[in-house]
Amino acid sequence: MLDSIGTPQQFQVNDGAEIRGNIIVGKNTTISRDSFVTGTAIISETCTIGTAVRLGPYLRIRNNATIKKCDIKNSMIMEGRKD
Repeated sequence: MLDSIGTPQQFQVNDGAEIRGNIIVGKNTTISRDSFVTGTAIISETCTIGTAVRLGPYLRIRNNATIKKCDIKNSMIMEGRKD
């Protein structure tokens, strides 16, 4: 189940991205192709999830974070983080 903070037009999930489980996505967030997100996960506003990223389960990403080429689970990423 994909849910959003706001409306679906306020975030972008690119073709080739895979979303599974309970996911909340914030406004102005982009999930790039070749990324995989499994819930339970919350991705806050104005985040960029780059290619080759594996996220979740049990993950929270705060506002304005950029995540690139990594695997993260069971974690909280703080606001403004660039990983």
